[in-house]
Amino acid sequence: MSRFLAFASVPLLAALAASAQQATVTNEKVANTIQSAELVSPWIIDGTKTTYDNTIRGRNCLDLITLKQYCSGYEAIAYGDRVSDHWDIFSISGRAGSRTRMIDLGEYTWKDNFTIPEVEPWPELRPGERRTIIVNTSGANGQPGSPGTDGAPGRNADGYPTALPTSKAVSPKQQTENVDYAHAPLNRQVTSSISVQGMVGKPDSYTPYSEVKPGHMYLIHVVNSSYDRYVLLRADNIVRGEKVSVSFYTFRLVDN
Repeated sequence: MSRFLAFASVPLLAALAASAQQATVTNEKVANTIQSAELVSPWIIDGTKTTYDNTIRGRNCLDLITLKQYCSGYEAIAYGDRVSDHWDIFSISGRAGSRTRMIDLGEYTWKDNFTIPEVEPWPELRPGERRTIIVNTSGANGQPGSPGTDGAPGRNADGYPTALPTSKAVSPKQQTENVDYAHAPLNRQVTSSISVQGMVGKPDSYTPYSEVKPGHMYLIHVVNSSYDRYVLLRADNIVRGEKVSVSFYTFRLVDN
């Protein structure tokens, strides 16, 4: 069962209208207006040299519970990671039991009309299960990507060989051609898998990374053993690889 809320204009509580499922939005004591923050990358990159700037430590994260800039909280969104061509990335982090999930709603302002969907949190891991995240940047600097052991033209980002076509034989070109993941879209570079007792079990849809796009609105469903709330966040301005200014609002969905 899904709930959809129509978002119109400020003030926000009046703008979030109940859907046919009779869901309502309750105000949060910690944030009853739109707030703002500037997330600054702590990584200083000069040519091929990368250093960590301790003087701005913590300014690259927003705690999704306290809504303060802090990186060691229970749930947080961080800025500053780089993956090949992608210099502007939002990453979600949480402690054991976190199921927090973020989706990109598209390009909107706070006064636009758009729909806020209910976001299904990531599945909870079962006892003994462990989730592994893999980032594939093979093919960087003109080098070939990793070929599949079965002759396929490269590997998926989770390390598994790409699937071979079953209706026709693999050509010699396919056997030698490699895939350049270094310049691939972010969602092709990052995948995850679930293992039990050290054995790879199955690919997983979980990914904590999203590309930061100027003017885009992101909806974050913050879920763990103690919290269940939403944070609506907009990427207002970006200085590539250095910082992003965000505005955000938090609320809960409650069934009547």
